[in-house]
Amino acid sequence: MADRVVWLVANGWVTPEEVLGVTFTRKAAGELASRIRSKLLTLQRVAAMDTGHGLFPEGLLSSDALEPKVSTYHSFASGIVSDYGLRLGVERDVVLLGGAQAWQLASEVVEAYDGEYDHFRAAKSTLVKAVIQLAGECAEHLQEPGDVEAWLMARLSEFESLPYLADKQKNAPKAALDLSGMLRTRASVADMVGRYAAAKRARGALDFGDLVALAAKVAQEVPLAAQMERQRYKVVLLDEFQDTSYAQLVLFSRLFGHGHAVTAVGDPNQSIYGFRGASAGQLFHFVREFPMRTGGSGEGVGWAPAPTSYLTTAWRNGRSILAAANVMSQSLSRAAAHHGPAGSRTTTAEVPPLQPSPHAVDGTVVLGRFASDVEEAAALANDLLRYRVTDFELKPDGAAEPPALAVLCRRRAQMEPVRRQFEARGIPYEIVGLGGLLDTPEIVDLVATLRVLADPGRSDALMRLIAGARWRIGPADLMALRDWSSQLARTRGKAAYAVDADVQDIDGDEAGAPVLEGDLTDASSLVEALDFLPREGWTSSNGRTLSAGARSRLAMLSSEPAATARLPR
Repeated sequence: MADRVVWLVANGWVTPEEVLGVTFTRKAAGELASRIRSKLLTLQRVAAMDTGHGLFPEGLLSSDALEPKVSTYHSFASGIVSDYGLRLGVERDVVLLGGAQAWQLASEVVEAYDGEYDHFRAAKSTLVKAVIQLAGECAEHLQEPGDVEAWLMARLSEFESLPYLADKQKNAPKAALDLSGMLRTRASVADMVGRYAAAKRARGALDFGDLVALAAKVAQEVPLAAQMERQRYKVVLLDEFQDTSYAQLVLFSRLFGHGHAVTAVGDPNQSIYGFRGASAGQLFHFVREFPMRTGGSGEGVGWAPAPTSYLTTAWRNGRSILAAANVMSQSLSRAAAHHGPAGSRTTTAEVPPLQPSPHAVDGTVVLGRFASDVEEAAALANDLLRYRVTDFELKPDGAAEPPALAVLCRRRAQMEPVRRQFEARGIPYEIVGLGGLLDTPEIVDLVATLRVLADPGRSDALMRLIAGARWRIGPADLMALRDWSSQLARTRGKAAYAVDADVQDIDGDEAGAPVLEGDLTDASSLVEALDFLPREGWTSSNGRTLSAGARSRLAMLSSEPAATARLPR
């Protein structure tokens, strides 16, 4: 994609600011923008040496030239809603809900639900998750929750009208009752999604799914949007198109369809966002949604499916690796062909197998079977040590440079055994992603400290700190601190009871005064015990007392969070 941008600019077809590149993640967008920027700088230096303008036109890249627009799909949709949403009644200052805010609002909707609930068998958290998930799927597929609910109720009516056996009456078995309850639950969830959407409108808020759906609606109902975006961007490059949803396909086809210069890149075997409405089939719909103009102008204009090019040469892999990859991708294609309701399965589009480059080496594929994650991690560490001394590149000065090797884990739980084996063998490593970072002891202690500061009821987080390597509070002192925490809780409870007894004797206007009550979530809190350490010589009812060393270290720990909590916010 970066080379295509440079070619278009070098040949004078477009200026850099007339190019739009869209990809999925912010990281990918940043990498694409960086590559384009680097290649354009190289082009600018080469063009500057062409003083006679024999290769490049004059003024190809001026010093004040703007950069191409590179964004994510959701960021572009947000810009469309911000620029043209007012024509559909959407204010520019609309609030965008984050994940936690969306969960809170959906939780309120579930708690306030007053419809039928006898068929519910799931926990509240499961229902909240289902509401958020179905709301996102409705937005990605441009479907109204009411239509989904009506469809589910129609299927339920058809199912319940069927006899258990032909021409015979018999009570429905448990499996049939469970299926009926599941359909009713899904219909109720669709009803909650409608109420969730109403709650968002009442608060003037949107979530990420709403952004894409509203942007698609703008593209369909506001002709000015397509006119202005076509003038702004002469060339559009869409990356990872196999992971786009139906709403994103509608958005870009309505804005840039009908002969505009659009290129989409994707691999159906790498579609990973099916859980949120994406479909690899979008890649094969591209040729029809973005047709190519043929013939002349006016009445003689014609349309043909967009041409397709297959980038099947893999320049970074050996022959054996590609052969194994082709075998596995074929099995995935056969499995995908059997998905879908019976009688409606369609053949999937075939993608040519990957081909090695002319200079590819044979390579080696090794299959290992291990009894545990620890054995597998040990074997990986041994292989890394072996490849680091047998496979290397040369630096410009001729010195050997050990290669950078990657270990891909299917589950985050596998990262920790691999990390331990690397530590034991002295192999330098970097864990990519927050999953591994959150498992390191230093970060665990930091998170525990933040939890203690934010919630005085998190005795579990405080236990992590005081029993850790820094403060080293032993079991005997921990039991004494627990006794002191229980004593504080009992004292607070007696005080609340005494206040309640006094209030009962008050007459007149003072009877409506607020009553102090003990908070059950604060009962027997170690955090409170740390803030109010017992006096020296204190002994619990169980005969336990704090040692001098433990008292000193606990006092130091108590002063640290207090100083942090007093920092200005």
